[in-house]
Amino acid sequence: MNCPPCSGGAAGRRGGGAIVNVASNGGLYAIPAAPAYVASKHGVVGLSKVAVGYGPDNIRVSALCPALTKTAMFDGVVARAGTQMVAQQQMVAQQEAVTPPRRLAESEEVAAAAVWLCSPEATYVTTNWAT
Repeated sequence: MNCPPCSGGAAGRRGGGAIVNVASNGGLYAIPAAPAYVASKHGVVGLSKVAVGYGPDNIRVSALCPALTKTAMFDGVVARAGTQMVAQQQMVAQQEAVTPPRRLAESEEVAAAAVWLCSPEATYVTTNWAT
């Protein structure tokens, strides 16, 4: 886990910047089956919130908290859900049902959000979390 307080010095010396910490929506609520994962993601969100003190130095910090995203990590989770295709399809369907767009995110979409948070268009966005 990269710690925003460890990153603020260089950005401050350059006159400001943006730090985007990637957590997950698991950092915003509980997932009873994944306590260690949830604790780590809550930690990322918490560190991002504490970094509000960097605002006067023109350093903005955000926590990006995407829902399930199609990545190699997710493929591994699906594979461990069961060897039967039905179990895998059910797991994906359950996740899509609770996600507003009713689909999993693409990794490129999450990357685009991170790039935007670092862009000049997001200079007033700080110490928040985006899902």
